[in-house]
Amino acid sequence: MEKEPVYVRIWKLVYPLGIKYLVEAVVTLAAAGIFTAVSLSALEGAGRVDGLIVKYSNGILLAGNVLVLPVLWKLFRRDEKQGLHKRDGSGKFSFFWVVLLAVCGCVGFNGLIALSPLPVWFPQGQEVLNTLYGGNKWIALFNVVAAAPLAEELLFRGIVYSRLREWTGPFYGILCSAFIFGLLHGNVLQFVYAFLLGLIFAYLYEVYGSLKAPAAAHCVANLFSVLLTETALGRVLEKPAVYYLAVAAAWVTGALILVRMHGRNGKKGEEPMAKGRRRMENDRLLIEVDDLGAELTRIYDKYNKREVIWEGDPAYWKRHAPVLFPFVGKVNGDVYHYQGKEYPSGQHGFARDLPFDLKDQGPDFVSHTLEANDDTMMVYPFLFRLKVTHTLKGNRLKVAWKVTNYGNSTMYFCIGGHPAFRLPSDADGGYACWKIRLGEEKRPVYRLLNGEGLCDMSRTYPLELTDGVYTVDEHTFDRDALIFEGQQIQRAGIEFPDGTPYVNLSCEGFPYMGIWSAKGAPFICLEPWFGRCDDAGFTGELSEKTGILSLGLEESFRAEYTIEIC
Repeated sequence: MEKEPVYVRIWKLVYPLGIKYLVEAVVTLAAAGIFTAVSLSALEGAGRVDGLIVKYSNGILLAGNVLVLPVLWKLFRRDEKQGLHKRDGSGKFSFFWVVLLAVCGCVGFNGLIALSPLPVWFPQGQEVLNTLYGGNKWIALFNVVAAAPLAEELLFRGIVYSRLREWTGPFYGILCSAFIFGLLHGNVLQFVYAFLLGLIFAYLYEVYGSLKAPAAAHCVANLFSVLLTETALGRVLEKPAVYYLAVAAAWVTGALILVRMHGRNGKKGEEPMAKGRRRMENDRLLIEVDDLGAELTRIYDKYNKREVIWEGDPAYWKRHAPVLFPFVGKVNGDVYHYQGKEYPSGQHGFARDLPFDLKDQGPDFVSHTLEANDDTMMVYPFLFRLKVTHTLKGNRLKVAWKVTNYGNSTMYFCIGGHPAFRLPSDADGGYACWKIRLGEEKRPVYRLLNGEGLCDMSRTYPLELTDGVYTVDEHTFDRDALIFEGQQIQRAGIEFPDGTPYVNLSCEGFPYMGIWSAKGAPFICLEPWFGRCDDAGFTGELSEKTGILSLGLEESFRAEYTIEIC
């Protein structure tokens, strides 16, 4: 499993924060330059500049937040395209409960701080609040209640939390993003308050799957904080009995709301997982891999709310995305020859029908292994170890193979992938009119199978592309799969009939690619292979088979392909 280096992850967290505070610094310097010019023209000293900066600090902060919003939005959208941000929630949320939770957080957390010795130990926190709410009240209100919360939610929840969640999971993502949020508020009192609110805001994002929920809560919490500080409401709460009652009520009510939301966020909507299947997921995708055949059985696209991998309906084809080993396709007469002996072999070998051992599993990967045994030796006389690893990252799933020969003779084999991509429900008419993007400058050529399922070597066929795209029709798969040789296809994608991208498959270095579907079926297979079926009429030794791979003692072969969900 490949992971980004720690320094790359740190950089991905630091530079969005740096952008926000750099913009604020530039705006402050620009304001200082303007104030300096004004003061010099009026023959006033540098002290006048400092006074103007303090006086108009709210306007400066407002300008910084407004200017940084489009930059943060662009970063947020870029992450979204890479598979971040989407949760299991529908994106809909109850405004009432979010507002009530925000009010409870504001009252409860402020009350907790006020009842502690922190205000005595760190009195500078109140000075910051005086500056924040000073100057023009309307500018201060707009900044505190609208501009600042929107900018901070895009940054701390939309970008920082989502990236942390991708690396560490929801729990530590919420905790660490809230800590960073509090730390950058610059003083102890605001650190505690912002940290506690940051936990709430990130949890709202996790529960509802929409940045609108924490943004609404943030705006309301800031508004209520202003009301407590600047209006008669705050004076009502100065009465001890009222104050203690309000703080206690805020904590109890807030806790009940969180319990209610947690129940809402329980594993609703998830289909029960079949026994022997391994699940992993992130914000964008949910993946299931079966121990039987180490077969990828499910990719659920949370963003677009649709299944991507074929469900295995036997009316068309009972499989999903099998691993083809030790052969790809058919061998002539369902037998092959090795050192003068004849061995039986079904189509695509036997690995897809055997249980694999679970080797290792983490939040974003699962590894299975299959080793030679007495049963496999009867049909395949080699001591092998096959490791299959599925790794999830953003909107991509990497499928990696490692084949090892631990026998005392040269081992011969083929290996391939056979993922079937389900065409969404609006493809009830099957695959006709769907598009396959190959992006080849030269017109690729392919071979077809004969009636026995072997490669017809008599001729090749050109595939007609328009701007690198082939449009599937009802006769495309009349003779089974299209077989591309000679590394012609290193990347292929399926597109909706209107040209909208659906899924891409990258397979750098693979010598063969098969494209197939069952007659009229609502799926298309993109199949990256090392090796293929026998040539028609082939009766030679296994070592002479077209596309065969070989491994010496203790040698290993590695290959991988990547599925990208658009």
